[in-house]
Amino acid sequence: MSNYVCLEEENPWLKDLDAATINDNLAAKRARFEALVASGEFFDLPTAEKELVSPEVRRVDWLDMKTAVTHAFTSMNSEVTYVNQWQEETLKKLKKKRRDPLFITMTVMTELEAFPTLQSIQTHCNSLVWSDELRRVAWLTDGMSVDAVAEIMEEREEMRRNGELDDVVKTAEVLAAEKKLRRQPLT
Repeated sequence: MSNYVCLEEENPWLKDLDAATINDNLAAKRARFEALVASGEFFDLPTAEKELVSPEVRRVDWLDMKTAVTHAFTSMNSEVTYVNQWQEETLKKLKKKRRDPLFITMTVMTELEAFPTLQSIQTHCNSLVWSDELRRVAWLTDGMSVDAVAEIMEEREEMRRNGELDDVVKTAEVLAAEKKLRRQPLT
């Protein structure tokens, strides 16, 4: 899974992004998918075409940061907390007791909130060595054996103990301190 941050100040087209139009297009995609399934035609499609016509996203909404973080945080509750009526109806129909946890998404949003300005985000991003960042955060891959995962977990814990690896997940105190530091003028 990848999370991308798109800043409105750098992408003026975001101001005109119309969630209602996107949701109408998603509804049309669902209708086409349902028609293909009902006719049986879907099952004869090659895998690549099935992937193109299968709906993955139900809807999009603009959310303020507090609401978005709350939705992500409550995805980890021991008792399910629904974000809307459709989700509640669907998860109950499927007898699902929990939502998919959005832990990493929440972590990205709380980290982003710790930047007080657009310039502080840009300065931070420009200071990164992307190959190092990728190694730091993307260390599990599909198809790894249990032993390989255990070995990597052990290596990463050793690196953390030796101060060679920052925690990906930061406490509220660490984020507040970073935000304060980022507010200081650059020298």
